[in-house]
Amino acid sequence: MLVEAKRHPERSPIAAYAASLPREPARTPALCDDDEIEALVPMLSLYLVDQIDSARQEFALAYDDARAIVREIDGEDDLDEGEFAHAWSMVRSRAITFEVRKGDSGEVIRKRCLVPVCDILNHSPTSAVSGPNVRIESTDSGAKWVTTRDVAAGEALRWTYGELSNEEMWLWYGFVPSDPVHDDCSVVFNLPDAVFSNGLNAVAKDDKAETAALRRELLTRAGALGLNEGEELSFVISMRALPTVLGGIAGIMCCEADEVVSIAASAVISTNGGGDGELFQLRPESRRRAGRYVAWLLNQVESFVCGATNEEVEEYERTAAAVGGEHEERFRIAKAIRVGARATFASTQRALAEDELLANGSWIDDATKKLVASAPRVV
Repeated sequence: MLVEAKRHPERSPIAAYAASLPREPARTPALCDDDEIEALVPMLSLYLVDQIDSARQEFALAYDDARAIVREIDGEDDLDEGEFAHAWSMVRSRAITFEVRKGDSGEVIRKRCLVPVCDILNHSPTSAVSGPNVRIESTDSGAKWVTTRDVAAGEALRWTYGELSNEEMWLWYGFVPSDPVHDDCSVVFNLPDAVFSNGLNAVAKDDKAETAALRRELLTRAGALGLNEGEELSFVISMRALPTVLGGIAGIMCCEADEVVSIAASAVISTNGGGDGELFQLRPESRRRAGRYVAWLLNQVESFVCGATNEEVEEYERTAAAVGGEHEERFRIAKAIRVGARATFASTQRALAEDELLANGSWIDDATKKLVASAPRVV
């Protein structure tokens, strides 16, 4: 529709809206070529590189489909890639995710829709009290925007993108907030189960055979061990939350033998509908050991998520400045993402400090209970 509105404004109902859009495509890495992405790889996490590759494949498939459709229309010129890239990036960066309820089944599905005019409301990257003053309310018949408080005449209407990481902001919207350290910062990374298998051999090396088998069984039932070849576990750490999944795994790995038995008994009771797994409480030392294992693990993860060393970043920055233009701008964004990621790791590490774990480490218990309670089967 956007392509048609640009080509034939005289017959398009959204011509005025299309004419108001930026002339240049959104600066998403999904529209970068191989060389441009390769130049940034040392600055990017493997997860983000994979997400960029997926978005680029999505664009290529969508362009092929759209081009084939245009070819079937009499009198239309072939669809140029740049022409489609502009329309595709406008929709991708401006569409809104709605929860739509199907009338026949009542099933709620999520759909991304481009809603002209509503996409130009001022946006904020986080839902602070002083930020958004508008929210969406979805109903069976549609959706409406309502104010969350009194709004004066002439005051800008503001709403939030939602809790999006810097990586998501760049990939979908083509920019990163001017301050990359904010409440919605998060880092996604994948780990093979061999990481936990090897870690278990180190932290629980003194287990007797029965305890070792029970501990491994709990970790397997919880999904931390026993993956198929090539599969990996996905984790998220964020500014807003404690690393509960890692904390739960570490709670099982690092507790004492009698605590392993209590965790297993609690899991059986919880699975059979007998409670929420509150049969056990970890000792302060077990909490400390679990938290420090997570801290050690995240130190290793940070080294490959954040990529280049500070010295290497400085060298890349000098090169980017010499090249200038869009390459320098993309480097600036990649560096900002790295700043946000490192701040997220630092924030998480503060909760994993020795004194903090001994004083406020009961979240390790809660994380372990939640992990074993959600396991499909336990011994």
